[in-house]
Amino acid sequence: MCSLPLHLVRCPRYRWRVLGGSVAIRCGELLELVIAEHDWQIFAEVVADHMHLFVRVGPNDTPASVVRGFKGRTPQVLRDAFAYVWESTVRRYVECQCDVVVAS
Repeated sequence: MCSLPLHLVRCPRYRWRVLGGSVAIRCGELLELVIAEHDWQIFAEVVADHMHLFVRVGPNDTPASVVRGFKGRTPQVLRDAFAYVWESTVRRYVECQCDVVVAS
């Protein structure tokens, strides 16, 4: 059933090193959900700043639809789960920015 092999590379914006620990585990779980929905086969290698996806898809699956399948859900779920910013962090950032503007 699966015949066409694809090699996809996904990188976080600015190649930030965010794909480690619990983020990598959750990312792997999300990838498994996507491949189960589409009946694909996958081998994924997740590094801190990017991931390699080796995917075997059906003959009717275009590379664009495969990328859309992974990209449509995975980043949004990871952002919702792990991208919380504390109010104190934002306040410190704003205060530092104000100090820089006043000093200029």
